[in-house]
Amino acid sequence: TFLDCSRNNTFDYTDIRNAETAVKLRSGISGSPDLEILSSKLMHNSVGSLDAEGSYIFAVNSVFAHSGFSTVRLSGSSSCILIHCTVENHWDYDFRTAPAFYIGKNGGSLPVVTIKNSIIAGSMKNEMSVDAGDEEVLTKIYADSSFITIATISSGWWNHHAFTTVQVKGDPLFI
Repeated sequence: TFLDCSRNNTFDYTDIRNAETAVKLRSGISGSPDLEILSSKLMHNSVGSLDAEGSYIFAVNSVFAHSGFSTVRLSGSSSCILIHCTVENHWDYDFRTAPAFYIGKNGGSLPVVTIKNSIIAGSMKNEMSVDAGDEEVLTKIYADSSFITIATISSGWWNHHAFTTVQVKGDPLFI
């Protein structure tokens, strides 16, 4: 767990497996922790791979996969940039109700999230869930040239200029 006083953290070619939650970041009165995740794998965790609240995450060429709940969970004024990343969840041990990628407020403001040339997929029909209204989502969540499994009928925000060249149906067979 990275607390509010933790700054300038980097995972470079790091492999974290078989944890309860691989990485947690929590903000506090001293500020917000930050973490760069470069060419790393956070996977096979019983709860989640990345859980950030009020934190800054920058991830490139990394894999977040195979968790019992949300593989990546962002909340409370966090900021996250994913470039060339894969967030994937096929949990084979029990029934999974949480999406692979969850974004929520948790008492703060909605996180600002940018997803570029990345994949968010899994065994559910909706693998990216945002706990906010469509208008707020369109000012905080951006995706470009990515594959995201979204239930398009129940999520009105996906078909907007903030989601450019995003594939929302189908299955990335190479995962």
